[in-house]
Amino acid sequence: MKNAKNKSQLHIIADFYDCSKKPLKKKESIETIFKNILKNAKLNVIHSKFYQFNPFGVTGFLLLKESHISIHTWPENNSAAIDIFTCGNRKNARLAYKILVEKLKPKRIEKKEINRFDKISWFEDIYDKEKSLIQIKKKIFEKQTKFQKIQIFDTYKYKKIFAIDGEIQSAQTDEFIYHESLVHPALLIHPNPANILIIGAGEGASGREILKHNTIKKITGIDIDKELITIVKKYLKEWHQGAFDNKKYKLIIEDGRKFLEKTNEKFDIIICDLTDPVYNSPVRYLYTKEFYKLVKKALNKNGIFVTQAQTIDPNKLKLHCSISKTLKSVFKNVKSYNVHVESFKALWGFLIASDNNINIDIDVDDILKKRNVKNLKHYNQETHNRMFLFPKYFKTKYKKNGRILTDKKPYSGGF
Repeated sequence: MKNAKNKSQLHIIADFYDCSKKPLKKKESIETIFKNILKNAKLNVIHSKFYQFNPFGVTGFLLLKESHISIHTWPENNSAAIDIFTCGNRKNARLAYKILVEKLKPKRIEKKEINRFDKISWFEDIYDKEKSLIQIKKKIFEKQTKFQKIQIFDTYKYKKIFAIDGEIQSAQTDEFIYHESLVHPALLIHPNPANILIIGAGEGASGREILKHNTIKKITGIDIDKELITIVKKYLKEWHQGAFDNKKYKLIIEDGRKFLEKTNEKFDIIICDLTDPVYNSPVRYLYTKEFYKLVKKALNKNGIFVTQAQTIDPNKLKLHCSISKTLKSVFKNVKSYNVHVESFKALWGFLIASDNNINIDIDVDDILKKRNVKNLKHYNQETHNRMFLFPKYFKTKYKKNGRILTDKKPYSGGF
């Protein structure tokens, strides 16, 4: 690795989904692909080992002078995990990756590129076949908990950013736009919100916004990851601002769905602030018809449900429309609304649902004044009105996109 001192080295990690099944099954097929890589990328092998699983599936490894290439296949799922790291010429790693894509023919790829030994540090925000780079000042915290990978960075553009499993959840410069938009419309539409449930309470910022209303008597915050709460309390004080320690706030460490299955308590408003329902993630089952029936059961007579509901960008409407159609199969009234969040690089969608009429024509500033809500940076009458306006493409594409999500057929990826 004589060049590593002066040049950044490329490390590619990728998950391939919906591959051609045949080459994933047998050791000989994978060995042939790797021989092709060695020949074309001009890499120097020190040792190679490939193991055949019974009845099918392969794990394989090339130990190179330049570093390594490895693969593990799951033919039963038509998937494979890829790891490529070569020092020296970065083209070698890219060529090896290209050959694997050509031979395995994945229909969907989750890929991460790491520039090792790079003097400039970057955070790679990977979202639905797109990647954006954010220059990092300093890594503040990183840890794999029992449930997810937590990362907190100080950046030049967004100050602190908070990421889970490689995706930005919020950024210090604009998290208030997201959290004010998630919380306040539902609370203002409800005539007297007193008892609130948050599922996905980890950041603490939703609780911060709820506590601004003088009608609030109790907040129950549910999160599955105890370690996450400890991390957020220490490193994201700008987000929670002490909300977890408020006497009105009760934090419960539990799976949100299991909580709803057991509870007999009724809530005025239930807020879901969940991570994306990505492939193979258990959070997918918190976006299904069966889950929303549990939500409805836990609401009071005048109860309102609100959830973050993904981007409404024109080529990525599938998930928002699916969540909407699923909610409409449970609740009598469902409305979409949206706001632009710069750190998400998207118009971000939300959904509000109730069996009662959802009256969005409210005097926002008057209600905020009566409830003594202060220190809002984004939400007011003008932004409220704009949130419920949609471009023409949304109404046209809504009918053609999405489906009802169920436990038997949850969301399977792609936006």
